[in-house]
Amino acid sequence: TVEGYIYVTATVSLNASAGDVLTNSFGIGSSTPELIASNNSGYITTAIQMPALHITKTAKPAPVRPGESITYTLTVSNAGPGVAVGVLVTDEVPANTAYLSCSGGDGCGLRADHVVTWSLPLLDAGEQAYVTFTVAVSPGVTFGSSIVNNAYGVTSTQGVGAVGAPVTVGVSKTYGVVLEPDILDQGKPGDELAHTLVITNTGNTQDTFKLDVASVPGWSVTVNPTPTITLDAFASGYVYITITVPADALSGTMATTIITATSQSNAARSDRATVTTTVILSGGVDLSLGRIVQADPGDVVVFTHTVTNTANAEQYVDFNHSEDATTPGWSVELAPASVYLSAFSGKSTVWVTVTVPYSGVVQGDAITVTLVAQGREAGSDQAEDVVRVKCVPVSGLDFTWWPPVPRIGETVTFTATYAAGNPEPELTWDFGDGQSGSGEVVSHSYADDGVYTVKLTADNGCGDPVSVSKDVKVQPYEIYLPLILRNF
Repeated sequence: TVEGYIYVTATVSLNASAGDVLTNSFGIGSSTPELIASNNSGYITTAIQMPALHITKTAKPAPVRPGESITYTLTVSNAGPGVAVGVLVTDEVPANTAYLSCSGGDGCGLRADHVVTWSLPLLDAGEQAYVTFTVAVSPGVTFGSSIVNNAYGVTSTQGVGAVGAPVTVGVSKTYGVVLEPDILDQGKPGDELAHTLVITNTGNTQDTFKLDVASVPGWSVTVNPTPTITLDAFASGYVYITITVPADALSGTMATTIITATSQSNAARSDRATVTTTVILSGGVDLSLGRIVQADPGDVVVFTHTVTNTANAEQYVDFNHSEDATTPGWSVELAPASVYLSAFSGKSTVWVTVTVPYSGVVQGDAITVTLVAQGREAGSDQAEDVVRVKCVPVSGLDFTWWPPVPRIGETVTFTATYAAGNPEPELTWDFGDGQSGSGEVVSHSYADDGVYTVKLTADNGCGDPVSVSKDVKVQPYEIYLPLILRNF
């Protein structure tokens, strides 16, 4: 006896239904006579059995906070009795989330339509399969909202599938605050420095934040609003700060102002911004005013000046001078050459000594000494001292005119005289008719007759100006007509 095997594979039509019977008839023949031919044919029947698919899903963590990740686990089961072929699991990425990864099945991935897919070629009756995917929750979801996943299911080649029940994950409360930016600034004593900070509620629910301020070394700081500010979820607002630099703050001083915002719902949530202020150099040097002094030849004149350091830093102040004399031979001495002054109103004295020459000078000669105080750290100032050889005030001022009795339109010559005066005075005229002139000898004419008060003023800078006034009578022209006599 010899045996042999023939294997035949048949694919069941997709149109087949559960309970359908497949009949496979077969036969065999031979070219030689057989003793028994009744066993040369036969048939076998097979009943169609369909799968029964089911899908469920769980999510962790639940509830979830903004920015956290949710991992979904999908369970696919086949209650049979048939084997599920070409199983495909699909799940749409929920709103307010971003896809991160997937695992399970023979392969998985994200489609362009934001649907995650898994392939399972076979799932026997009574068997379960597990697949997962992970999403990140949007940082902007607010408390009270939910992450809802309701578009997931499973299908098979046989057309059998299932849809899962929606899975909802609540969003829990979160608290947080950001206060920014940190600021570096500088200012002078007395400055009021204004800054604007941005405060952001990073929590997903409305919150109130307490604002506290601390200053080292204790400068005056005002904050607005104060003491609290309320912000909606993820909203921002402004905090306005004014820092006053003390009037006695020394150059180089650094002050740190710390503004802290603390959640009133969760005291563990706070942030702070730091404003660092550096005091810069300001002020300078102040030198008292100079004087004008009249002196005789050979006199020694001493000018005393007070120098004040108005800067907010201690410093040395150096002195130098320049001189402008109308004649040679003047002597100028300066003492001291420098002084050390404390910050803010440190004072000292500097002397300028001028010696008038014994000879070679006349009345009105002068010297101007310019004293310069130069701070080594900040500022400078100067003062002018003048020594003038004594002048002679104007005296004996008088004037005459010609013709003595001028007529309308006639040129009148005015001549000024004075007995003494040094330096030579400046002479100015007021002709009494609204016109004026200057000089020792001047000419003028009058348009109308009448009496005009002419005023002469002399000023040589030595005492008050001197004036003298006189009346000038202007007469009209006289016309004489001939007298004709006739005899009758």
